[in-house]
Amino acid sequence: MLIPSINGHPLDTPMRSVRSGQEDAADVILNPGDFHFYCPIPGRPGPARVLTLLGSCVSFVVWHPGRGIGCMSHGVLPARSRRGAGVALAARFCDEAVILLQNELNRVGILAQQCQAYLVGGGRMYQSSSNAQSIGDCNIEMSRDSLQQAGFVITAQHVGKEGYRKVALDLRSGEIVVTVANNRITLRRA
Repeated sequence: MLIPSINGHPLDTPMRSVRSGQEDAADVILNPGDFHFYCPIPGRPGPARVLTLLGSCVSFVVWHPGRGIGCMSHGVLPARSRRGAGVALAARFCDEAVILLQNELNRVGILAQQCQAYLVGGGRMYQSSSNAQSIGDCNIEMSRDSLQQAGFVITAQHVGKEGYRKVALDLRSGEIVVTVANNRITLRRA
C-alpha cells in the first residue's frame, strides 16, 4: 500500500518544521530556516502565535480566513545553486519554502488564490559602498516572484529598509503585526 508523503515524510508523521494542530497554546518561535504550517483540528488546542525576528531574512505569512489556517516561513537565502535528486526541500531557501507551502495547502485542499499572503523582512543590515544588490533585496525578490508564480496575491508587505523587525501571526484571529524599533505596524487586522 502506498502511503502519501511529502518529502519522504508520511503525512501522519509530524515533520520538524511542518505541523498541523498538534501544539498546545504556547507560542511557536521560528529560527532562521524554519517553516510553520498550522491547520486547526477541532477539539485540539493549537499554538497562540507564530513569531520570528528578521534582519536580511524574509518571511512570508499566509492566512486562510475561512478555515483559520496560517503559515509563516523564515527564509535565509533566495535559492540554492542546485538541488540534487532525492534531496529534501529546505525552508531556509525562499523559493523552496513556497513549494513547501504549496504542498501543505494541497494536502488540506486549499488553493493559493483563497489565501491572503504577506511579505516581511529583507532589511539592509550592512553598510556597503557598492551598488550590488543586498542579500535582503535578493530574498525579497525571490520570495515575491515565487509567491506570485505559485498564484498568491501579496495583500501587504513591509520589506527592505534598514534594521531588524519582529513578526507575529496570531493563529486565533489572523492578525499580523510587524514591530520595528518599538513601532507596531498591523499588516492584517483581526
